[in-house]
Amino acid sequence: MRRLVAALILLLAACQISVAQTYSDTTLYNFPTNIYGDFSGPFSLLPSSLIQASDGNLYGTTIAGGSNYMGSIFRVAPDGVVTTVYTAPGQSGMVSPAQLVEAGDGNLYGITASPANLYQFYNNTQPGSVFRMTPSGEVTILYTFCSQGGFNCTDGAIPVSLILGSDGNLYGTTMGLNPAFLPGAGGTIFRITLSGTLTTLYALCVPRSGFEPVCAQAQYANTIVQASDGNFYGAAYSANFLPGLIYEFTASGEFKTLHSFCSQGGSACTDGEEGNGLIQASPDALYGTAAMGGANGDGVAFKISQAGGYQKLYDFCSDGGTSCTDGGTPVGFFQASDGNLADVTSYGGYLNSGGGSSGTVGYLTLSGAQKTAFDFCLTNCNDGAVPSTPPMQAADGNFYGTTQQGGVNGTGTIYRLAVSPALPPPIQVTVTPATVAKGDPAMLQWSVPNAYSLTQQQCYAFIDPSIPGDASYGGNWTGKQAGTLAKGVLSGSATVTPTGAGTFTYALTCGGTISGFATLTVPGATSATSFSLTPTTVPIGQPITGSVSVTGTGSGVRPTGNVTFYSGNDALGTVRLNSSGTATITASTAPYAPGAYTVIAKYSGDTVYDPSTSSPVTVTVDPIYATSTALTESATTVTPPQTCTFTATVTRNSGSGAPTGAVEFFNSNTPLGSRPLNSSGVATFTASSQGVPAGQYSIIAQYSGDDGDTGSTSNEVGITVK
Repeated sequence: MRRLVAALILLLAACQISVAQTYSDTTLYNFPTNIYGDFSGPFSLLPSSLIQASDGNLYGTTIAGGSNYMGSIFRVAPDGVVTTVYTAPGQSGMVSPAQLVEAGDGNLYGITASPANLYQFYNNTQPGSVFRMTPSGEVTILYTFCSQGGFNCTDGAIPVSLILGSDGNLYGTTMGLNPAFLPGAGGTIFRITLSGTLTTLYALCVPRSGFEPVCAQAQYANTIVQASDGNFYGAAYSANFLPGLIYEFTASGEFKTLHSFCSQGGSACTDGEEGNGLIQASPDALYGTAAMGGANGDGVAFKISQAGGYQKLYDFCSDGGTSCTDGGTPVGFFQASDGNLADVTSYGGYLNSGGGSSGTVGYLTLSGAQKTAFDFCLTNCNDGAVPSTPPMQAADGNFYGTTQQGGVNGTGTIYRLAVSPALPPPIQVTVTPATVAKGDPAMLQWSVPNAYSLTQQQCYAFIDPSIPGDASYGGNWTGKQAGTLAKGVLSGSATVTPTGAGTFTYALTCGGTISGFATLTVPGATSATSFSLTPTTVPIGQPITGSVSVTGTGSGVRPTGNVTFYSGNDALGTVRLNSSGTATITASTAPYAPGAYTVIAKYSGDTVYDPSTSSPVTVTVDPIYATSTALTESATTVTPPQTCTFTATVTRNSGSGAPTGAVEFFNSNTPLGSRPLNSSGVATFTASSQGVPAGQYSIIAQYSGDDGDTGSTSNEVGITVK
């Protein structure tokens, strides 16, 4: 049966190659204009390739922006809403434009690629790190590079890549410290456990204190892949600014040069130069691009066998003459579910109305036939320009990627490229039947086409309930899935027996970057969730308290389980129902800008009851207003026993409405008395001059502020007592 499924997938892929496909672009997000002024979203400076995690969301990074200007991690929800989930604090360097990786523990792992400033370069304080981010957005630095060997950084510096290995650990490369800033060691290949123990597997150079390192073959290695033979392959940049090479790093620790770029065509480098990362796209060959060289000087696509046989597949800029309508300067591949290679070029394509060209998304067959799927910036650049990383294919079959320029702000975009006829997802997961009763089994079947490399064969299972709760109600489907490999298709099956009601999404994530999903519905007794918020209007920074009650029908027991509170896609927190079926939560409004927010409560369901969602409640977060206090007097001179009335008027410097609270009146530093503000923000104080010594007195009024208004002090007024 598995072989039949695999054969059908391969037949479908082969058929789709011959079908004329069309591509339509949608801009999902425009990166902000001002790196230092807009902290609400990620900033587009070298945004990374995207991944699809087991929660169904896409994730990526930017190297700059965020509240500390040091980069961010962002999330793209299935509805296209983009949220910044983490901004780097800066102490550990900028977030890397390298792709994130989801490991078998469900956490995301990534790297910070560069020190925060030149001082850190010279002092070796922060030449990059490896970090972990939990699903809730909590980030932990696992390892900081240049922790060993002093200035020589024998453990490496400035990491450039991270992948998931077949042993469950992470593998990556570093580029070493740049001799232009600080002489030291070259790049390394390393392994790091999920708990943060780093092992340097290979150093490409021999350090020389105070001098440039001695590098026998290469200065540093680019992105790597673990191929089917268990060895690692990638492109590397050579020492002394040579054109670079393709290498193999064996399990025994041997570094082999498989091909040296610019070894063909003399100075024309017809075989290419400056290679990008490799992927294994067939049983015995790796595929990649070189950004420069080739017959036209604008890059090539190539394949290379694991034994080292190099074959150029395509010369970019072969169409359109100097216009390069097929694109130039390619930046790598993603193998789509039909077996073809999706690529991007950072310039070229058809000329736009301004006479420029800004890159393409292309499609290359394994035999070397190239087709341009989409031209960026064709009529205007609102769709983005200059993509710098290859797109990825999500579970809906469409391609997603980023650009570093263009968009309405000129600073890049996140885009979706829809394909028609639709392609199958890169991971196919089905559950049969789609609806079962509690305690009845269901069959999960999954297949991963193009699972040629060991990297893509690292598949981990996750269960995500539709409402956060106890995923174990969905049955037992977790951990690494072995499967059976046949003709590049990895497939498997499992039986799950749900023990509780709810809607469960079964996710399979492979290579730490792509995911497939199937949904199972388990009916249960009906539940109802009621929810209230106190207060519903609150000054920013003040807490709100949510109270929820869950009731059930059709059973004599009270509902149990969890309730999660949401404002839009943001989870405010999760609490567990008590024995009465109620719960409360207190959340701060400090992270939110002034405005109206809709909050709902989602009940997770349990072994008896279905999940349920409350009606929405709107809470208004008011700004804290700056105020001004003006003081006037009814007379400037009084004779005892006359009185004088002082009037304090407190107003907001912006917005509408009147402050509340009280005003304290003072004679210099001596308090005279306190009076409340009326509904117009006015307080009056009448003082008698009876018994007051003759002389001149200075009176001020101090407003103490309230929950939504700052305090303020009035002008000084003088009064003379005769």
